[in-house]
Amino acid sequence: MFPFALSQNEYAWNLLVLVTSDWEELCLLKDGDGHHHLLIDTTLPNLKSPIPADSKHIHFGKGQTETSITLEKGEHQLTLVMGNFAHIPHDEPIISETITVIVK
Repeated sequence: MFPFALSQNEYAWNLLVLVTSDWEELCLLKDGDGHHHLLIDTTLPNLKSPIPADSKHIHFGKGQTETSITLEKGEHQLTLVMGNFAHIPHDEPIISETITVIVK
């Protein structure tokens, strides 16, 4: 289970991803290390290739611990995928359950 929280106010959804705050620790490359990627309304990418960087694939590779996203009214699916320093999911992928949010 990924450590994240999702909340909503009348203007936006707020996603809080809980990661280490120790920048030096983030810079050390160890087997299994990586960072979160938020997938918005998209299917899982090829798990042997880098996760794209676009409006449907938000990268948390600079030590970010939260982000705000703006979603249009309607139903949306959000999934977190862990990727290594090259944005490639691990050999044993770490993927959250997909959650569905409804923006009214």
